[in-house]
Amino acid sequence: MCMIFKKDFRSENVGKYSMSNKELEICEFSSMNLEGVRFVNSILKWCKFNNAKMAGAVLDNACAHGAKFERAELFAASLEGISASCANFRFANLRKANLRNAVLLWAFMRGADLRGADLRGANLRGVNFDGADLRGADLRGADLKGADLRGAKR
Repeated sequence: MCMIFKKDFRSENVGKYSMSNKELEICEFSSMNLEGVRFVNSILKWCKFNNAKMAGAVLDNACAHGAKFERAELFAASLEGISASCANFRFANLRKANLRNAVLLWAFMRGADLRGADLRGANLRGVNFDGADLRGADLRGADLKGADLRGAKR
């Protein structure tokens, strides 16, 4: 696996690269158009995707501990099996996203739009869902122990 550390990708067209099976730590992708880009099995620790357009992106089985997706557009994105403990998804659009079997321990989902999202079997222990919209989200088999659901729409 190729390691890339502290790289700013904002001036590059990453759509032409395969971003799967990469080790990317503390990299910058904020405000980029990453629609449909595949980050399958990649390590994305502490990477920033704030305000990124990521509709239809695929982050299946990625490791994104501490990554920042604040206000990111992740409509219908696939994050199946992602491990994103302590990640920041505040005010992100995760409508109809696939988060099956995701591990999101202590993640921040405050104000996130999760309408129609698939969270079956996800580990959501300690997640902050304050103000999040969970209407129509499928939470069957999800572990919500210690999750903060105050103010969440269900």
